[in-house]
Amino acid sequence: MKKNKPSFNVPYNYTGLRNIIFERRLDTLWAAVIIGIVAGFAFLSNYLAHDYGGFSITGPLSSWLTFLTSNGMSISWGMYFTVGIVLGSFVCSLGNGEFKLQGSDGKTLFKAFIGGILMGFGAGLAKGCLVSNGLVYTAMFSIQGWIALISIFFGITCSSLLMFQIIPSHHLSYVNR
Repeated sequence: MKKNKPSFNVPYNYTGLRNIIFERRLDTLWAAVIIGIVAGFAFLSNYLAHDYGGFSITGPLSSWLTFLTSNGMSISWGMYFTVGIVLGSFVCSLGNGEFKLQGSDGKTLFKAFIGGILMGFGAGLAKGCLVSNGLVYTAMFSIQGWIALISIFFGITCSSLLMFQIIPSHHLSYVNR
């Protein structure tokens, strides 16, 4: 609980409410309390809506695809949650003055595309993403969540070892940028 004060002060770019919302740093303890309260309301809302997805992202994204391509499906809590992630990120980037459109080279775009396909395949295999398995299913004491979380941990560990210790960094093109 010690206060680590920075040795320098960064000047604020904005004043008023925009400064309070987008620039000032919130105390870590208060941030954790606020996140816990929001998460509690999310789980309560899920329970009241008889939808037990919690913070699930992979399932609701596939539900959007089903919703857009077929008739008769209603919008669920998780579907609203995924839209909220995108809109919230957009509002925060606009509020911070950090929003900009930029391109990418073909090599980076190809790597991102392949990585996205592999992550989607892994999420399908695990029947959910890191968020749903790590937060929701482990909280529900589901064996699926615990097996997936342990597997994700080992997968990240092996990938990190491969990228940063086994393959020398001069072979990785993005490190030298």
